[in-house]
Amino acid sequence: MVPVDQRRLGPTTFATLLPEIGPGWEIRGWIDQDDVCLVARDDRLVGWTEAARDSLGGWIAFVGFGEPLTYLVDTQDRPIRHPDARTATRSIALALRQDSTRT
Repeated sequence: MVPVDQRRLGPTTFATLLPEIGPGWEIRGWIDQDDVCLVARDDRLVGWTEAARDSLGGWIAFVGFGEPLTYLVDTQDRPIRHPDARTATRSIALALRQDSTRT
């Protein structure tokens, strides 16, 4: 998987607020590109989630947009497969909260 290039995909065509995660969280995406969603908090992009393109399926959660790619993994160091983009977004939010509490 390669980092999402929003310039290539153009402006997002929808945004869905996610109050169950917390204030300011939303998923943004494209109607014609429904296998990728950007994740924003307080209008700042913080990650993205993408449908896996292999036979295992699920949605992979990516934190940030830098190199190297940062994605959430299980205890076996494999990408965590989420059932949908909303669940992957919850994992991104949790990972960012955890990261902000490190000293």
